[in-house]
Amino acid sequence: MEQINGKLPPSEVDFERLIIGTLLIDRKAIDVCIKRLGRNSEVFYDQRHVEIYTAVQKLKESDIPIDMITVIQELKRTDKLAIAGGDHYIINLTLGISSSAHLDYHVMAVWQSYLRRRLISICANLIDDAYNKTDSTLDIFTKLQTKVFEIEEEIASQQETPTAQHLFQQVIEQQKQNVIPGVPCKNRDIQFRINGWRNGSLVVIGARPAMGKTAFVLDEALGIAKQGNPVAFVSFEMSAVELQERQMANELEINGTKFRDRQLSDQDWQRIYQCSTFENLPLYIIEEKPSILNSIGQLLS
Repeated sequence: MEQINGKLPPSEVDFERLIIGTLLIDRKAIDVCIKRLGRNSEVFYDQRHVEIYTAVQKLKESDIPIDMITVIQELKRTDKLAIAGGDHYIINLTLGISSSAHLDYHVMAVWQSYLRRRLISICANLIDDAYNKTDSTLDIFTKLQTKVFEIEEEIASQQETPTAQHLFQQVIEQQKQNVIPGVPCKNRDIQFRINGWRNGSLVVIGARPAMGKTAFVLDEALGIAKQGNPVAFVSFEMSAVELQERQMANELEINGTKFRDRQLSDQDWQRIYQCSTFENLPLYIIEEKPSILNSIGQLLS
């Protein structure tokens, strides 16, 4: 195993052997591997296993049965048998394997080591880029966000797709608990129509300019935060200070133009100093430039 900076890269070679051996004796194993590992042979650290897994995939795509003989024949056809360890190595991989009972555990261990190696490679390249003064700092940061998002997508792909039976039971449990998921809306009309801000829902507030969209969303965000729920408000248009002024004007019932024109009266100042609403409030207003943050994926990361 090649060392990087005096350290061995993360790997689970023993589990790799078990996975490859299981692939050669259990026809169902390939479906589990493709689901978890995808078709990327580089998930395996040992080059012998990379070549064998590649051959297995080719056989699968050609609808050819997968076993020791067919895999060896495929490796011979592509002149990869020696790189794959030879026929004796491939035969020995199946010794001691009786079933695929623990295959999913072995696969996940190998996959996680692969992700660690990817992270090491990404970070090493980014460090080199950061030392290179010819590269824009913003370009390096954007590259980091892109790479992180790619890994997040790969992690998300590992989530199990619920079966109809599982969803059926989940609906029954939710109905038994009689608890509406999400957070109640402050606006009663909206609450009546959508029954609260639901977990996992995307709600779009749309209207013509100057119709009160921002004021409405700010009011709802403040109401949710008052309930103790953390809220992130990301703005591409107004600054965080401007949005905070609007919130203070609504909360303290002060005309917003007074904040804008810096014409607060002594009574207004008294209300402001007596206000404790915004102390330790879990409401975070983030102002961003669209050129830097231009996708939901980047926003979430």
